[in-house]
Amino acid sequence: MKVINASENYEIWSTDKEGVHYFEHKEYGEDGGCGHIWQVDGYIEDYDGVYSLPKEIEDLYLGYM
Repeated sequence: MKVINASENYEIWSTDKEGVHYFEHKEYGEDGGCGHIWQVDGYIEDYDGVYSLPKEIEDLYLGYM
């Protein structure tokens, strides 16, 4: 995996599956700050790992597409 976008608090990583990305909070890591994003045709189709997608991740992700 490689970092495809980052901010002060988060990083978004590519995965080996097309359209699937991983995000992680730089401080909290797997303890409440990470998950996956499924992208279809340039839109976020689904996500998991958190109750709601952090606004910062959404902004980073939309900036990446």
